[in-house]
Amino acid sequence: DKGWDIVRIWSTDWFDNPSLQTTRLLEKLELLLRKPALDRSEYTIVTEAAQPAGTTETAQPASEASDVETPAPDAPPAPEVRGEEPSVQPKADAGLQEKSSLTEAECFEALRQFRDHVVGNEMVDWEPHRSILREAMIETFVRQRFMDPDEWFEKVPGYLRQGTNPVEKGRYLDRICEIVSRLADHSSGTAEADFSL
Repeated sequence: DKGWDIVRIWSTDWFDNPSLQTTRLLEKLELLLRKPALDRSEYTIVTEAAQPAGTTETAQPASEASDVETPAPDAPPAPEVRGEEPSVQPKADAGLQEKSSLTEAECFEALRQFRDHVVGNEMVDWEPHRSILREAMIETFVRQRFMDPDEWFEKVPGYLRQGTNPVEKGRYLDRICEIVSRLADHSSGTAEADFSL
């Protein structure tokens, strides 16, 4: 029991007699108001386990112990980004900020990293299925060599545009074009190499 009281009103019952259904709903609400409130302690969420007396270190699973660096005791706490370790962000950004040219496979990976480490972390209530960098959009950006935000209506099919979060488009489209533009060197060279005799 999660403490929910659900009152079901069928649409046909409402259509047949809305005043009766309204009366039933009001009676149920009055009954719930008279019911004693539950103790708040029943809903307390425990976030940290109590440490036994005399221990000063927290135990970590063996799998995490080797990967996590322990900060110095006088160091300020590092900011958390949606539960990820802060050391992940600079590493991903460094790969995204490089100005070297990319192969198609590297471009796919750079866009996925940008999605996972930047878009996913910066967007509140992020919906991956509506993301500007969901897999179908990444495929379109790379295959269409999408390098100019003004090409949005020309190169991105309508069904993909409609399903895309407009906030992400406004915020990240220029940066996506910068990543895809690093493919420019490869597109002309491979075409000539594939068709030369």
